[in-house]
Amino acid sequence: MERNILLENSAVKEVLQTLKCKIRYGWHNYRLINKNRYAIVYGLGSPNIAILLKSDFFNSFGRKFADKGEKGVGDSINVDSLKAFVKEGVKTIYVLFRDGKLYSISLMDFLINSYRWIQKEGTDVRSISIHKYKKVIWIIIYMIIGIAGTLLAWHFIDGIEKGIDKYEHKTETEKHHN
Repeated sequence: MERNILLENSAVKEVLQTLKCKIRYGWHNYRLINKNRYAIVYGLGSPNIAILLKSDFFNSFGRKFADKGEKGVGDSINVDSLKAFVKEGVKTIYVLFRDGKLYSISLMDFLINSYRWIQKEGTDVRSISIHKYKKVIWIIIYMIIGIAGTLLAWHFIDGIEKGIDKYEHKTETEKHHN
C-alpha cells in the first residue's frame, strides 16, 4: 500500500508541476481520498481543484447510455467523491489516465452533463462522455522532456567538469616544466 501511495503522490505532483508551468497554478496542500486515487488540491491564490488518477476509460459507456443518445467511452466518478469536491470548493476536475493523457472539466459541467446510476457493486456514481472533457496535455511528454533536459544538463555539467580537470592538469604540468 505504501508503494502505491508514493506512486500516486508522485503522479499528483507531476500534474501539479504541469499545471504550474501551463497555467501558473499555485497550491499549498492536497489531500488524497478514494483509496488515494483522487486528490483535492487547495489552491494558493488559485481555485481548489481535484486530480483523479484513472487506469482506464468507462469503455461500455455508449452501450449503458445508448437510450440517451450517447456513444463511445466515458468516465465515472463516485458520488461520495463528488460530494467531497463540492464541500471543499473544487472548481475544476483534472483526470490523468494511465496512458499519460490529462483532461479537465469544471465540476459544474460534470454535474450537469453526467448520468447518475448504481454500479452492480452498489456504488453510487455519475458517468459522462469522455468527449465532454477538454484535453489538457499528454503529461508523459512533459515528463520525457523534463528527463531529457536533466540528462542534457548533467552531460553539460560533466563536460565542464572534464574541461576544468584538463585545464588544472595542464597548469600542473606547466608548473613542473618551468
